[in-house]
Amino acid sequence: MREFLGVLDYRDYEQSPAAPLEPMIMYQTRAWPPEGLEPEVRDQINYSRASLVQRLKREFGGRFWGGLMRDAFSKKYFPDAVSPLPSDRRRYLFWSKRALIGVYTTGLFDSIAFKLPEYLAASKCVVSEPIRNQLPAPLLAGKNLLEFTSHDECVRECARILEDDQLRQNMRCANRAYYEREVAPPIHAANLIERSFEAAASY
Repeated sequence: MREFLGVLDYRDYEQSPAAPLEPMIMYQTRAWPPEGLEPEVRDQINYSRASLVQRLKREFGGRFWGGLMRDAFSKKYFPDAVSPLPSDRRRYLFWSKRALIGVYTTGLFDSIAFKLPEYLAASKCVVSEPIRNQLPAPLLAGKNLLEFTSHDECVRECARILEDDQLRQNMRCANRAYYEREVAPPIHAANLIERSFEAAASY
């Protein structure tokens, strides 16, 4: 019951590209404990996330919000990367929606994590690892997001957004438009039905 009552309405994640945002970089994610994961998979994703958090903290100081979600595993193995921010949905969302930039890294086995549509709903700028899964309508590098494949590139692209007013506004508007066209749940459901009929008709 607590889990059900804690679920937010999708509209709670939304905000206009005209909403004022703070010039902050947000990246809050989790470290995966060993249960149920092969060690090489777990270690690769955990150490990559922790080292990215540490690099962003070092480069941007107080302009960076987030880190690894606080739990016993993260506190034991990655204490320098643990986030001081809350991780419950409502309080996390309060912080996330205030930050101009959302950093995105892929999920387990290159899955698309929920924070990506969350960033789009909030009309944020996105700095992202390359999206490795095919989307019905692709997110375009340079328009919807700036891509990075190294921590140096992530830092550089975050700094680029902070310094470029026009880039910021263009990306925020493009991401809100993409959200309204592809991601908002009622539209997404309608798109799925339409594309299913189109696929069936092609056989």
